[in-house]
Amino acid sequence: MAAALAVGVLVVHNVSYMLHTPFWVDEAWVADSTRAPLSQLPWLTSSTPLGWSFLLRFLPGGGSEDLRLLPLAFTLAATVCAFYFGDALPLPRPWTGLLTGSAVLLVPAMLVRDDLKQYTAEACASVVLLLLVARVEAGWSRGRLVAVGAVTAGGLLVTNTSAFVGLAGLVGLVVAALVRTDWRRVVEATVALVGTAVVTGVVYLLIDQRHRNPALTSFWTHYYVARGPGISGTATSIHGYLVGLAPSVGFRSLWLEAVLALGGVAGLVWLKRYALALTVPLSIGVTIVASMLHDYPFGDLRTSTFWLVEVAVLMAVGVACAITLVARNLRAVVAVAVVVVVVLVVWDVRPYIRSQPIPREDVRSQVAFVNTHRRPGDVVILSYSASWGFAYYEASPAPRFRHITYADTGFLPVYPGVRWLVQMPDRQPSDVATALATAEATAARTGGRIWIIRSHLAAPELLAWGALLAGKPVRQLAVGPEPLLLYTPVHSSP
Repeated sequence: MAAALAVGVLVVHNVSYMLHTPFWVDEAWVADSTRAPLSQLPWLTSSTPLGWSFLLRFLPGGGSEDLRLLPLAFTLAATVCAFYFGDALPLPRPWTGLLTGSAVLLVPAMLVRDDLKQYTAEACASVVLLLLVARVEAGWSRGRLVAVGAVTAGGLLVTNTSAFVGLAGLVGLVVAALVRTDWRRVVEATVALVGTAVVTGVVYLLIDQRHRNPALTSFWTHYYVARGPGISGTATSIHGYLVGLAPSVGFRSLWLEAVLALGGVAGLVWLKRYALALTVPLSIGVTIVASMLHDYPFGDLRTSTFWLVEVAVLMAVGVACAITLVARNLRAVVAVAVVVVVVLVVWDVRPYIRSQPIPREDVRSQVAFVNTHRRPGDVVILSYSASWGFAYYEASPAPRFRHITYADTGFLPVYPGVRWLVQMPDRQPSDVATALATAEATAARTGGRIWIIRSHLAAPELLAWGALLAGKPVRQLAVGPEPLLLYTPVHSSP
């Protein structure tokens, strides 16, 4: 059944679309890390963990979108691990595993995660940690405790969220041991918790913290939970985010999802899996606190993928417990009920299945067209946001990477000494004017035309282009979803 779920991942995700759709700007700056020397990775990974950029180097790249195999692989792994998580619970097998695996397979938050970012890895780490905590509760051992700690700390190399889930799980194990008044386990779980917290803190300080920058923090401003006024203000902020994220769990009703999730918590308590019952609520609580401190965005779909997947798994556990209570030992009834539930979920989330959620930006086609039609003496203007896609899709010249503090990425690909290229260092109207004036001056000397590659334009930038090019001999070429511009000054040959 785990194999069937793995195949299901390749069915519900449009793999051909993933492997052929051009990278948009947020993906392009991740892909750029594969073109940089290994020594530069630590400062090229501000928007993604260091380990994620490192793993990409093991995949075929070279201007292709095959790098998206990495998020797809983590999606597949998360689904399979969710099956084994359900299978580890004292509930009917393999039907509980089918429910929990299907929950990850079909949760909309994962169905729309086809882009080249670490969010599927964060979801996978969450499910793996739930599985490891389940194994500890099923059969206590120090080795299994160490495994929870290792994945928690080591997971920070490829995720930003494993600490939230892993430390919550270890706290849950301490509380579960206290409930059972098993003092030996209390001591062992506490040691594991403290040790993991220390190692996790060291990993964060040495590797993750250095990637934070003011631009990235500012970008997430609207997704941080409000700190007031008073408790009601914070509660209102949280509720607003939850309402917005509810469809990404699979149902359009926040209250229905809350009831099902609370049913999962109650079911785990009924099964005497107290640590698991605490893990998901605690990890969400820690995320909310981190958001209030402006350390992690809570209200964004992408950064919430890990806990939305946890909630989906929790809902599946609640349904499995309810079916078990009603059907008792009638395995045929359990099997039919589970299949019916899965079919109903498939029907509910069908708009998300094989969806095409990646933003339609296509620097790749513009670069290919210019390379085919550019003549000696022609000049190319490269807009600021198109720089990252150009750096990945343009085979020659090779980019260099410059530290900048005003971008979310913390770096910008640059081309010093490339005379035919005029690159915008930012996206302000003044940058547009300077780039155009420079290109016109160069084209006047060379007698060439001016190609303008643009992508992910801001409104002021777009208005500036329209004003400055008004009345000039400019053609819009339908090259992909974003038009390529060809400006032929009067001195140039058409």
